[in-house]
Amino acid sequence: MPRNRKSARRSPKSSKRKKPNHEERPHAHHKTTEIQGFLILTFSILLFLSLISFAYGQQAQNWLGAIGYSVGWVLHTSLGITSYLLSVFLAWIGWRKLFDKSINHFKIKVMYFILLCLSFSVLLSLIERESPNFALSLKELFYPSSTRYPIPYHLGGLPALFLR
Repeated sequence: MPRNRKSARRSPKSSKRKKPNHEERPHAHHKTTEIQGFLILTFSILLFLSLISFAYGQQAQNWLGAIGYSVGWVLHTSLGITSYLLSVFLAWIGWRKLFDKSINHFKIKVMYFILLCLSFSVLLSLIERESPNFALSLKELFYPSSTRYPIPYHLGGLPALFLR
């Protein structure tokens, strides 16, 4: 008799639940991931252009205008040459997302990247202090406008200057 009670409680409508269409969801997710990847890749290219044009000229000559100059100034002041690594890392993330490739252990990779940036900044600051001739050649390579205009930027960025 308990079986009859259970079957009596069920209505025919409740047993026919609408199943989600699983074929549309991955396609929509795929398009969203592609768009995210494209936007991140575009942002990293613009970031790289602002860094390059900041290092090669003054504000009036920046390829991305005042915003590009400001972004380049903030990144070169805070990270120094390490800011180029940030652009490359963001390009790698955008590339992976654009082609819908998974990034395994993303949080761990971000933590390792932060550790790499900190270590590289401190190393560049140490090179700047201990080997001034090599530091001067690196500055001429990454900051060619420093020969024309006095740019007081440090290779490892300003925070790493105090960590050494």
